[in-house]
Parts: sequence; structure tokens; C-alpha cells
Amino acid sequence: MTSSLTLAAVAYKMSGAVAATGIGEASIKSAVYRGELVAHYVGTKMVFRALDLDEWVATLPEERAGPTGKRRPGSSPLALPAVSYGMAGAVAASGIGETSIKRAIADGELVGHYLGRKIVIRAADLDEWVQSLPTESPRERPVQIFDL
Repeated sequence: MTSSLTLAAVAYKMSGAVAATGIGEASIKSAVYRGELVAHYVGTKMVFRALDLDEWVATLPEERAGPTGKRRPGSSPLALPAVSYGMAGAVAASGIGETSIKRAIADGELVGHYLGRKIVIRAADLDEWVQSLPTESPRERPVQIFDL
């Protein structure tokens, strides 16, 4: 089956996933809850890897169910993401805020390269970091109790 999603970003927050796929927020959330689509979480916000979204869209039927008989948008060639991003590009490509990205670099979770004072992040490293984010919302994660 051909893809109907153009990969212009490494990851999307919910609004970007809706815009990129043409599929409503409720349907995307439903797919997450049914285990058909993996959502990663930054705090309580869902973030979707572009490749996961693309694979999920490819599994959908060619025609919509329902009385309208409308088809999903036609297939388009994949547009690969950039090789690297500056901070603004990484924010736009991932849908994750600058503070969270800088914290991940400072904590050693994400590799940031420096060109003078400018941070440059390889697209592959950004994708790998997004993939490493938790796939459960904070409400679903087990509570850790530490003895003092």
C-alpha cells in the first residue's frame, strides 16, 4: 500500500498529526488507545513520530467507512526530513518545545552539536530521542516510591 503522508517533520504534536494526515484528533486518540498507533509523551502532551504515523496511515483502508464514500487523500511520495536542524527547526520538526529539547541535551539524552554558539541536532538523533520518550501518559505510569 502506498503512503498518503508526506514526512516533512520527525515528529508531530497532536495538531500537526491532524494536519499532516487529515484525520481527526478523536480518531487519532482512539487509535492510540486501541494500540494501533504509538504516542510518545513529553509531560502530558502526545507526540507522534512521523514514521509511526506514516505506518499507521498505511494500514488504514483505502476507502472511508460511512455513507459519504469519500476517499482519504491520495498517495504522495515521501519527503525525507532534513539532515540536521538548528534549534528552531528541531522545535518545528518535532513539535516539542525548546526548553524540553535543551533539557534533553543538558541531561545527555539528546546529542547537540555546536557550530560556534548555535546548537545543531542531527535529524536521526532527534528521531531516536523522540522514539525513546515514554509511550504511556504520566497518569498511566506506575508511581515510584522512594525510601528516604
